[in-house]
Amino acid sequence: MRGFTLLELLIVLVIISFMVSMAALNTSSDPRIDRLNEIGEELKFVFEVASDEAIFKDKTLGVEFSTGRIGFFERTFVADKDDEKTRTPGWVKYEGSIRNPYILDEEIELSLKIDGQESVVPFDVNEKEPKPKVVLQATGEQNVIAVELSIAELGTTVKVRGNGTGRFYKEVEQDEE
Repeated sequence: MRGFTLLELLIVLVIISFMVSMAALNTSSDPRIDRLNEIGEELKFVFEVASDEAIFKDKTLGVEFSTGRIGFFERTFVADKDDEKTRTPGWVKYEGSIRNPYILDEEIELSLKIDGQESVVPFDVNEKEPKPKVVLQATGEQNVIAVELSIAELGTTVKVRGNGTGRFYKEVEQDEE
């Protein structure tokens, strides 16, 4: 009966250690990818809470997007600028249980599709005269949206999609290299 020589065992150990180190290098990820995933999860949750609040509190909520933040507004009657006695429908900052505004990390790029159409995302939210692009109705109706969050150099995109019924989904896409 013949055993293994010390040289054969050393060669096997070197091969195994090489394979383990390559696997470790391939699985180590950039913490920014983890943060992008975390923000995607948070946004999914924030949109679901806003949708539920619109229904349960019988309010119409609007969502306005900019490059660095997302603002939530409530549809109500506001005093006219020229005549304080006249009240017209308008938007005011929403003071519910959701974080408002939701601030994005500086390096994150945001793009938006509403009802399947690309939408221009302005540089900043106008809180004095907001014009929300997405509306969450008290009846449960809302726009079908897709918010894409990305960091250009990472090749990773996190999509938060709403199907128009108050349910939101998060997907992660990574470029193949």
